[in-house]
Amino acid sequence: MTWSELRADRVLRDIQALCTERATPLELLASVSEAFHAAVPSDASCYCTFDPATTMVTSAVGRNLDENGRAAARFFELEYGRETPAQYQRLLASRAVSEVVDVAQMDATEGHVAVREHLTEMGVGQELRFLCTHQGAAWAGAGLMRSAGARPFSAEEVAFAERVAALLTPAVRGSLVHASATINVAAEAGPAVLIMAGDQLAEATPAALAWLEALSGIDRGHGELPAVVHAVAARALAGHTVAQRARTADGCWVVLRAAPFPTGRAVVTFEVAGPAQVTSLLAGALGLTEREIDVVSAVLKGLATKEIAAELHLSSYTVQDHLKSVFAKAGVNSRRELVAEVFFGVYAPRLGGAVGADGFFR
Repeated sequence: MTWSELRADRVLRDIQALCTERATPLELLASVSEAFHAAVPSDASCYCTFDPATTMVTSAVGRNLDENGRAAARFFELEYGRETPAQYQRLLASRAVSEVVDVAQMDATEGHVAVREHLTEMGVGQELRFLCTHQGAAWAGAGLMRSAGARPFSAEEVAFAERVAALLTPAVRGSLVHASATINVAAEAGPAVLIMAGDQLAEATPAALAWLEALSGIDRGHGELPAVVHAVAARALAGHTVAQRARTADGCWVVLRAAPFPTGRAVVTFEVAGPAQVTSLLAGALGLTEREIDVVSAVLKGLATKEIAAELHLSSYTVQDHLKSVFAKAGVNSRRELVAEVFFGVYAPRLGGAVGADGFFR
């Protein structure tokens, strides 16, 4: 298919409209993937969200990828388990928005060989990657793959991908902000622990299996296990300890922690995320200033305006100005809406529990 500016402009308008709709990350990425394909066709693709603090995958939407998870597991090993030339973290560090990975142009160094073998096994000749970044952090990204022997990605297609990235960035951030009104946290008794043997699940407690089920709804067409589990396990199998935030399909925030075993296995644990672990991410998604974050933290503790003013050494009028700015950025009109619409996913799992000395639910 030859490049058409008219078609590209039409698709860009379609994507712009999709980015204004209120949707979950899965719904947003799936719809943008379909629209993007009309302008820049590919034989397979993977759109994913990242934790902006780590650039580790938290969810993924795949098209024409290996459904049994072998290729997906290999991707995570190359992305987080070893040093290779084609990594989202490297792309972010380069400050470039996109890059084209060409199998034919890879050299004989170890990292190049590993990536080339992986892509060749998938039948891929080129991969166009792009990142959705804001203030130096990556919130989402995509990899578009064309088969060996297919037409290479053109300069126009790469430029189009960067235009889409600019549109998609605020939409992805917004999709992470608004929590669903229905929270279904894994409620099994006991610790949530699983053991990974390579890319295979070896053992898991009932609570861990419940978390896997809760996280399964945030991916599509990208392996047997949730992408975020593969990501943290790959990092742990490489000898690292990692903590990673993710959000279930029904709005509950969870922290996954992974560490290596001396036996060559990895242990992964799950726990409901606390406010301190999620508030910073949501604040980044909203684009809050440091002082606005302080005000929001005080609101979440239930403090009144005068109490916030005293705690932060501000006037009540200044506190109200900060709140107005926060409301505008969050798309709400009151404190009640701010807590219910934005931070409900942080608090709902803890409602009815004991309250700590800092005013947060334990």
